[in-house]
Amino acid sequence: MRVTATSSAPTGNLFENLWTHTWGKPLDTLFATIPIPRSDSATDEDAAEAKCLVCGGTDGPLSELLLEWLEVKGILVRAEHTEVIRCIVERATGYHGDQVTKYFDSLPVEIDNPFVDEVYSPSGYRGVAVIGPTGSGKSLFLLLVLILRLSAKQPTVYQTAHDLVLFTDHGAIVISPSQGAAVLPTWLGRLPSSAWCLVDAPLETGAPIFALRRMVVQVAPPQRGKFMKWMEDIKSSQCYMRQWNLMELLAGRNMHPHDVGTTAQIEAFVARCGPRTRDAYRYSQESEGQLSRRVRSHVASIPTIDDFKHAARQAMKGDVSVVHEHLFLVNPGRTRDAISVSLTASHVWEEWTTHSSELARSNARLHSYDHLRRESTTAAAAASILRSVLHTAMHNQSFFSTHLGGAFKRLEEISDTSEDLVTYDLLPHHSENNWPVALAYSHQTFDKVATLSTIGNSGNTVVAYIPNSQSGDAFCVHTTSNWSNPDEHSVKTTIFQAVESDCHMVDTRLLHEASRLQLGNLRIVFVVVPGTTPRILFPKSVRNDFTDLEVCYSTFEAGHLGHLGGNPAVIRYVRIVP
Repeated sequence: MRVTATSSAPTGNLFENLWTHTWGKPLDTLFATIPIPRSDSATDEDAAEAKCLVCGGTDGPLSELLLEWLEVKGILVRAEHTEVIRCIVERATGYHGDQVTKYFDSLPVEIDNPFVDEVYSPSGYRGVAVIGPTGSGKSLFLLLVLILRLSAKQPTVYQTAHDLVLFTDHGAIVISPSQGAAVLPTWLGRLPSSAWCLVDAPLETGAPIFALRRMVVQVAPPQRGKFMKWMEDIKSSQCYMRQWNLMELLAGRNMHPHDVGTTAQIEAFVARCGPRTRDAYRYSQESEGQLSRRVRSHVASIPTIDDFKHAARQAMKGDVSVVHEHLFLVNPGRTRDAISVSLTASHVWEEWTTHSSELARSNARLHSYDHLRRESTTAAAAASILRSVLHTAMHNQSFFSTHLGGAFKRLEEISDTSEDLVTYDLLPHHSENNWPVALAYSHQTFDKVATLSTIGNSGNTVVAYIPNSQSGDAFCVHTTSNWSNPDEHSVKTTIFQAVESDCHMVDTRLLHEASRLQLGNLRIVFVVVPGTTPRILFPKSVRNDFTDLEVCYSTFEAGHLGHLGGNPAVIRYVRIVP
């Protein structure tokens, strides 16, 4: 394709329309407010509102453009979007500032345009990879950033798998990606140092834009993020985009151009398939019968213990995630042949209480399912049940075979989207007979340090539970072979030394895998970096007191605590040194 200025492009060119209807426009012409019913009950008086990018709002042409381009009426502005944008701007300017971040579950989100003033990279060009599961809305987020920049008249390069577009005050210039490396230097004079490059494409198609030596923002799934070589060549970091919560899904469904489903349909889909945004959009327009048939078409029963063990072996290096009331075991390293196992917590509880009263009186002491639901979130309740059930059942194969065989489902033919189910809530473990067990113990389960055996070839993994009636629960995670069997005293000493230390950790290029451990109100993040000492994140205010730990996803950057959906105001990095 030859270089084509959109002024001479065919009528209806999407990028020309985008530039025409966005360049220099004030925000109040681009955003609208939409109502969000909290339920489908006619008697429910509670309602919420959400900000939406041109959701049938005042700028009709841009709304029609999104409808034609993305098949959505608009883009829901999430709190996650504003936080990631703020983080990216800080990294672009090199200013770390007051690291106070607040995560909002409420809607609507206040919208501010940080690009009204030019954003420079004073110490050379930088890059940020925004990672997150497929369907979390990364592409929509990148388009939101593009529109904010265009509304502020900021020159921007936008790269997709099929298009490379330079937005300047002259218009939108479309360039063939295959010719990008040769053609882009001719346009350097048009792009000041404040120009940004937004990449929604694989690395091989996005490579030419790095010749521009401008600020780069690329979206990618976590599995691909660690293979992006450009991050090794420039001052780069990562941001993590969290999945949509149910309220956001309910808001997002109102932006679909077709008929939408009910709240119950959305909840049913999320409970069965996890919060995969794109599929939630798609399924929301189907009737309940169609929804059930579509879901069942991807589900096959695993009736025998051998089938389940096979699935466990396939997920040897996978992660365990509790989404609503389901446990997912997936193998993110394999896409087309991955096997995912879904276990319904309520079904496990029924089977447990009905058929295994003698096991219920053993070392796994459980609250009632209803009690757990009342005192914590559904996900936390399910996690608590599943941890105890799986730990005990691990030692009793007949229990699995007889009573839980029908509870396991295998999700096949997910193609390249199997990693969508990975959200890192629990630590996976495989015992000597290769059974996957979520060994994360609540304080009501064990009263001593527990050590775990090897996960695949990743080395010895230790999760130490340290009961302390005065200071609460504490966990320590280690994944190198030189500390395979610590005693309780050494683990305690190590954790206290780590909490007392002030070391900030390494660059994001070493980030390999992040996981979150949630036990009711107790959350601890551990980060596994191959060949290095693992990291555990504790609250900044915590010293010898381990109560009320609250740690969320975060990221690495030398000397700077970045943003992966966490709260940098109360989190810092610590080193675990045995």
